[in-house]
Order: sequence, then C-alpha cells, then structure tokens
Amino acid sequence: MALTLAGCGSSGGSGAATTDTSPPTAAVQQTTGAGAADASGLTQQEKSAITSAYETFFSGKSDAQTKLGVIEDPDRFAKTINAQSSSGLAESTSVTVSEMSLVSPGRASVVYTILMDDKPVLPDQTGYAVKVDGKWKVSASSFCGLLTLENGGTPPAECAAQGGAPAATSAPAAPTS
Repeated sequence: MALTLAGCGSSGGSGAATTDTSPPTAAVQQTTGAGAADASGLTQQEKSAITSAYETFFSGKSDAQTKLGVIEDPDRFAKTINAQSSSGLAESTSVTVSEMSLVSPGRASVVYTILMDDKPVLPDQTGYAVKVDGKWKVSASSFCGLLTLENGGTPPAECAAQGGAPAATSAPAAPTS
C-alpha cells in the first residue's frame, strides 16, 4: 500500500463532513436534452469532470501542483502530496473509474481502481467527488481513507484533526497480471 500511495501522490477518505458550496439548484437535473442526467443523477459532462479529476490526481505523470488543483482542501494535504510526488514509484500509478452516482447536491460516490504498471493494486475502492467553486474534485475524505489504509488503520494528522476516522476503505488485493 505504501508503494501505491507513494506512486499516486494522494487520495482521500476521512469521514469528515464536507462543506458543499454549490447552490441548492445545482441538484436539479435536466431530464431531456444533451445535458440530461442519467440513472446516476449525473450528466455526461459531470461524469467526465469527475473522471478527469480522479485520473489527474492519481496519474504518475501529474506533478504535485496539478494534483493539488484537483483535490478538496489542498492546503491541508500540500505537505503530503509534495512528499509523495517525489517518489520514483509515482510514475507507474494510474486509476480507472468504473462507476459514479450523485449522492447529494455537489457530492458523488465514485468506484475506482488504483493501478501500478497497469495492474490493479487497490481494486473497487469507493470514494467521493465534491463540487468546489463549480469544479468537481477528489474529496478529502477519499484521500484520507487511502492515507489511513497506508498508515495501518490510523488516520494521519491531516485527517485525524478533521473529525476522526475516514470512511471505510477495503484492504488491498494482490495485484493481478
């Protein structure tokens, strides 16, 4: 797991409450036309934005500043992300997003798999994306969940200080070839 997080630079999952800055009308979805939400409650544009945030955040090709631009509460995680981005393992990390659905206005659940050298190392993780200032970002809680997993189940300081333990994250499975 340490290798995975060192490679991805960060992820989140703190069970801490997230402040939703989007107006209540943002939850109203169109039912027809190009901007229509599907059964997930998200439009294709929102799905693309969420997928892009996750792919950017977990890409070994993204530098620390780029990762900080797609995570909620970047100041809270700057030290960790900067430290992890200098890992040589970072270059081989990527992510695939398999599912997502709107759970509340400005908050979507996301099922994703972290890959190293295109092999799954943390399959079917559940995280969240949050809308901050009109942009979808990887939630702080999702990153805290992965940091806590890496830390043997103990939330690191940047997560523990924000309201306790992260949301449950499944244990890593053995990589498949």
